[in-house]
Amino acid sequence: MLSRRFTFFAVLSLLVFIVSTALGVRSFWASDRLARISQRKGALALDSNSGVLYLIKTGDNQSPWSPGWYLQTRPTRLDVAKMSTHDFLGFQFRGDDPLFHTRFIGIPFWFPAVLGAIAPCIWYVRRVRLRRIALGLCVSCCHDLRGCTDECCPNCGKLIPRPAGALDDGLGLRVDMDGSLRELPP
Repeated sequence: MLSRRFTFFAVLSLLVFIVSTALGVRSFWASDRLARISQRKGALALDSNSGVLYLIKTGDNQSPWSPGWYLQTRPTRLDVAKMSTHDFLGFQFRGDDPLFHTRFIGIPFWFPAVLGAIAPCIWYVRRVRLRRIALGLCVSCCHDLRGCTDECCPNCGKLIPRPAGALDDGLGLRVDMDGSLRELPP
């Protein structure tokens, strides 16, 4: 069950990686903004611009638009990074400003892309390792270990991982791709 949950999590992480990479690349030639204008003309917006996703909050009476939801796509022209008071590795921050009454946080698109790529990489390495064990191969050099009674691979010298419960005691068990043990047919 844990393997299925991790596989599901890895698929979701892969989707986060793909979406954040696509939006990050797109943000260099088109700036997208999703904004909510309140009754008091304050704005709360998500803005993608030059590889950074901004969460922007303006003070009251700062927006010329009427209240409601707005979705805009325009060429990238405004460099919001010039307005930030703090900048580190693409992360940007601006606290309250008495002149513009604007606060924002900027998260570079590379950050969710890297976080989204970790789980699929771990899933792939685990899957390859389990497959090599199930096929009777060394996990590091792919040397055929069927019939080998040593505890180390004769080719590379690495310790041979044995599946739990399938020791050389004649139980007739094998490890499937999901890590479960199955009985071998006679």
